[in-house]
Amino acid sequence: MIARGLTFAADGDDPTGSVHIVDLPDPAAARAFAFDEPNYQAGVFRDVMLRRWRNALGRTMWDFPGGREDGNRYLVPPGWEFGGRS
Repeated sequence: MIARGLTFAADGDDPTGSVHIVDLPDPAAARAFAFDEPNYQAGVFRDVMLRRWRNALGRTMWDFPGGREDGNRYLVPPGWEFGGRS
């Protein structure tokens, strides 16, 4: 597990889903991880999006101190803007 956490609406309070960044050997392992995830199995999440990602810096979320009170953190995939697709 490289990183994980909830995603939030623009208000910063309402959860919209979650993100898991994992180091797995191949796309089949990524699909198995995603669709076997307990919240997906329980119907909490309607959709799953898989994207290849390279950990170019070689760090994980545990390399950084702090939590929600220690500043805002944003997941900004290329080609997307806050509030929808660009």
